[in-house]
Amino acid sequence: MRRLRSNSENPVHCAELANDGFVYVCDRVNDRIQVFTKDGKFVKEQWIQKDSLADGSVWDIAFSKDPQQKYIFLADGRNMKVHIIERLPLQELTSLATADGSRANSTASTASRSHSKGTSHDRDLRR
Repeated sequence: MRRLRSNSENPVHCAELANDGFVYVCDRVNDRIQVFTKDGKFVKEQWIQKDSLADGSVWDIAFSKDPQQKYIFLADGRNMKVHIIERLPLQELTSLATADGSRANSTASTASRSHSKGTSHDRDLRR
């Protein structure tokens, strides 16, 4: 994979390859997710909790386990939340509060694993 370029000089905090070949990048300090092709071409971006200060809001992401990876579970350690985002339009559906920022990453991972097991949260999202 080529080096991903964004319009900022901040380090990449996570990069995940989706099943459809798009690369999702966490720009934590600028509170956004950026999407690129595998060869590094910028596709789109979305801001999450844009008014977050200091550490930023986009710490880590995990995709839902369905073949289409319909959802992104985004760990927001600054605001102590996990945001549930519809992946293709990058539209936030809801967020869950966490006990503390150190648990946001594990909560996003747990949400991703739970999605593949068909939890009640998944059924609520499918409505």
